[in-house]
Amino acid sequence: MCSNCAVTTSTLDWSGRIRLEDGCDVTNDSSLMPGVTVEANAVLGVFTFAKPGQTFAAGSITQGETLLRPGFDVESGEKAKGSEGRLIPTWKYIRYSVTK
Repeated sequence: MCSNCAVTTSTLDWSGRIRLEDGCDVTNDSSLMPGVTVEANAVLGVFTFAKPGQTFAAGSITQGETLLRPGFDVESGEKAKGSEGRLIPTWKYIRYSVTK
């Protein structure tokens, strides 16, 4: 877990444990609400807001409130052209898939 993250285990309406599994990564300025589960190797990118009871699937990448799917266009959800068989670092995928 990086710096400047908010972890809330109780509110007026909800209480619950927050579960962080092996190899997960919660990055700067993320907020975790009660009952959140971040499964193994899931990445919560900058400014991710985890709603109460939300589960982030193993190996998923989330930026803000957008679930990123390597090899797919962020806006259309369609398979990106030329992405077959190409591996790129996660930071490069996020940078070039989220920003213009």
